[in-house]
Amino acid sequence: MDRETMVRNLFELMNEQNLDGLEQLMTPDVDLLFPKSRPWIGRSSVLKFMKVLFRRFGDLVFDVRQVIVQGDDLCVHWVNHGHRANGEEYRNEGVTLCRCEGDRFRLLNDFFKDTEIF
Repeated sequence: MDRETMVRNLFELMNEQNLDGLEQLMTPDVDLLFPKSRPWIGRSSVLKFMKVLFRRFGDLVFDVRQVIVQGDDLCVHWVNHGHRANGEEYRNEGVTLCRCEGDRFRLLNDFFKDTEIF
């Protein structure tokens, strides 16, 4: 699978809240860097973060706008929308920098515009 397809698949699995599929796309030692949060180190830790995210935003949907690929490094521009647990509407826009090893992600590094919710 080419890198752009791989990262689009990652975001589709996030839209589906498919933790099993997400697990298959991560190296065992994957790192997630997320604003206003400690680094999430290792696949089990990153999946724990995803569970919390899905609980806080039950219907969060990402729309990938652009993917830039340079070897094993990717930059993904996205917008998302959904509702917070209290029903309040949520929208955001950001960039995720990714690094791949083989056919899995080794690094996910998020940057986004509105960090007030976190």
